[in-house]
Amino acid sequence: MSTAFEVHLSFRWPATLLLFFACSCRNSVLDSCECEESDVDTDSDTDVGGDSSPWVESASAVCHFESSEGGYFQWETACLADDPQGAATLREYSPANSFVMVIDSSSTIVAGYALVCFETGRCTTSFKETDDGVLCSDAATYTFRFQVADEHGNISAPYEVAGTQQ
Repeated sequence: MSTAFEVHLSFRWPATLLLFFACSCRNSVLDSCECEESDVDTDSDTDVGGDSSPWVESASAVCHFESSEGGYFQWETACLADDPQGAATLREYSPANSFVMVIDSSSTIVAGYALVCFETGRCTTSFKETDDGVLCSDAATYTFRFQVADEHGNISAPYEVAGTQQ
């Protein structure tokens, strides 16, 4: 059975791919994951959080009221990332690799969004609270997990922050 996970930039993630990214570290919030921090086999997949991987230095997830279009609550998420080969090697737009996942208080992934990364190392995305029911009034109950990728396919270790409301 194949389950699709909708990401709001016109693509879908298969559940197996989503679980791969959710299980990219030993400290995953998903109790069923028993993932290693590095890839030690000889196949062609990439290491997560290895020496040549990018990293997230800081991140934020803030919800605020936007008064345009009749008014709505908008989430603004951003992270500052870098890479051993320089921030310019971060994937500018790669939904399969640079993303933020929203996790609720029961450790369930409720949404995922692609990040747009710029040469400065700033990666960002935004969405309305009604897109996936990530309510601004419950901001502190959500964890936002950021991961970025570079042009070589190296993926950062997850970086998590709590949601806040402005």
